[in-house]
Amino acid sequence: MPGVSSSPDQPPPIARRRPDQHPGFGLIPGVGTIVVGYLLLTAYLHRPVPLDGDGAVYALQALRGSPWDRSVHVGFLAPLWAWARLSGRDPALLSTLWTGIGLVLATAVGARWLHASDRLAGLSSRAVRLAPLLAPLSMLAATVSWRAAGTAEVYGPLATLLLASTLALGSERRWLAGALLAWALLVHPAAWALVPGVALLAGGRRRPTLQAVAVAAALQAAALILLWPDWWSGGRGLLATAPADRGAWRSIQAGWRLLAGDLGPACLPLLAGLAIGARRQLIGVGLLVAGSALVLDRHSDNPGLLPALWLLCCFAPLAAAWLPELRSRVPRRVAALAAVVLLLLGIAEATSRQDAAVRSAVREAEALLEEGCAPRPLPWPDAMKLELLCARRGER
Repeated sequence: MPGVSSSPDQPPPIARRRPDQHPGFGLIPGVGTIVVGYLLLTAYLHRPVPLDGDGAVYALQALRGSPWDRSVHVGFLAPLWAWARLSGRDPALLSTLWTGIGLVLATAVGARWLHASDRLAGLSSRAVRLAPLLAPLSMLAATVSWRAAGTAEVYGPLATLLLASTLALGSERRWLAGALLAWALLVHPAAWALVPGVALLAGGRRRPTLQAVAVAAALQAAALILLWPDWWSGGRGLLATAPADRGAWRSIQAGWRLLAGDLGPACLPLLAGLAIGARRQLIGVGLLVAGSALVLDRHSDNPGLLPALWLLCCFAPLAAAWLPELRSRVPRRVAALAAVVLLLLGIAEATSRQDAAVRSAVREAEALLEEGCAPRPLPWPDAMKLELLCARRGER
């Protein structure tokens, strides 16, 4: 019949998305700029001196010990040992890489939570594309983040692995999530106290989440069998853990000081985003803070609240959802610019504090070395710092 095609019906061609059309593609230049700036600042701040006793102990183990000593933290110490042996560089520089990965992961988690929000109506595509960068900027506005980047300590890697686990759980990649959770648990066994909060923050379905947790438990159990008995009774085994000097209430107070004192005004985007978080996420935050206070943050000389802080920073992008409340374009632009300026000023303040701490550590190292490397009675942290300094000079 005229006007009727005699060719068989064909399904419409599938539109293939080009790489530059992927939702996360627009974040690459922004997060790349942040990571490059972060690396330049860490290069300026870095000095090959120990900042605390734990970092000195871990660096010593990496330089001349076994990767399986203090196996309660084997998930951190074995990679640190390999890094020191293969690269020949300061073990603390591996923490710089861990934190850099954490910045990228926080951006991805913040973007996921922002796109899952039901308050995106009225936001421009530019705002939706750039708002996830508020997460890494919030992380860098805290001095504790810079300290984690310059110290061979377990809490920065633990926080990074929990960010990765949150992303994997939200995507329902149960095997990957299980492996990442198991790695986090081998970095610090107290991370079990944070798993319920992380699971709720991730927002995945219950069954894949439970399967991921089961995989993590099985992998950790297998590792503990291989590490028996050092994991329990070794140098830092669970049975040899130093008594806690901080209770839950003091830990919560320390968390408040971290927001009000360390982040200061730079915590406003975080709080604005937290105010419109989903109910499930807010319960997750409560469990995260409770787990940190009751189990992880029990020693005042350790930054046990760092993982909770980095996960909370992922709420900062949700602050952009408040912009449609401003009816005209000019106030929206002013508010967005003010948030960025606030975070940049916070980063300037945080790096200034870290610079002062590093310079103080250099002066302390010089004072310790003035009397030479001969053994003498010193407080445990100073004794570990001196031993590391002398090991680097080849005198011990």
